[in-house]
Amino acid sequence: MHLSRGKVAFEAQRFAEAASEFRKAVAANPGSVAARVNLGAALTQSGDLNGAVQQFEEALRIEPAKVNAHYNLAVLLARQNKHEQAIAHLRSALNVEPGDQSATFLLAQELNKSGRADEALAEYARVDARNEAALLEQARLLYRKGQYKLALDRLEKGHEQYPQRGRTVVMLAYLLAASPQLELRNGARALELAQRVYNATSAAQHGALVALALAELGRCSEASEWQRRMIAAAEANSDLLVKLKAGLKSYENVQSCRPRSETPLAGVLLFK
Repeated sequence: MHLSRGKVAFEAQRFAEAASEFRKAVAANPGSVAARVNLGAALTQSGDLNGAVQQFEEALRIEPAKVNAHYNLAVLLARQNKHEQAIAHLRSALNVEPGDQSATFLLAQELNKSGRADEALAEYARVDARNEAALLEQARLLYRKGQYKLALDRLEKGHEQYPQRGRTVVMLAYLLAASPQLELRNGARALELAQRVYNATSAAQHGALVALALAELGRCSEASEWQRRMIAAAEANSDLLVKLKAGLKSYENVQSCRPRSETPLAGVLLFK
């Protein structure tokens, strides 16, 4: 009865009431894994993270292979920056349900935060292609590892599958305009993609991407003009403004405005 009432309250987002009912369910049956997992979920929503951790840990003491207890506990540990502990619980969950996409994505993120780039890449590759965030994180990791062609290939494939995804287009355009591996650049295509994004958003950082593509094509005066327009549009955003002004100098003050082979200042804001 208390478990059912708690679920109704939880669905209605009355989390304090839900926690109260789940506590009563636990008191009536201390060995109930369902009651403890639900209580942990309600406590999480109520902001009592330590109490939630205790409930998930107790649920796992009773039933060590309980997948949602492992996953929910991993989420809380990740929020507390206890990445290695989170990783252990996510691996336990995936040992039981290898295809769990939420656990796989979170595992990749936690491995990445722990500096285990190769393991993170392997997990990102297992995430369903519909998850754009996983694709972008995978591309960023490959970029940082200097695997520029592989990063570009992954972005191209993602864009081909889901051409409407704006963030994928932004990252793809950036790499085509400013890849440190010069033979991978394609300024004309970068410009086409960047203009498409800017036309859709009118965002200053996307206008800066247009300027970057123009610079790669050697159209320095046009790149400078675009950048000035974006500076005027970004006056209220000081961090963005500093980056835009740095990019403008690179277009105005050198014989060639083509982005350098190292990460160009004009693109820093686009590829973090």
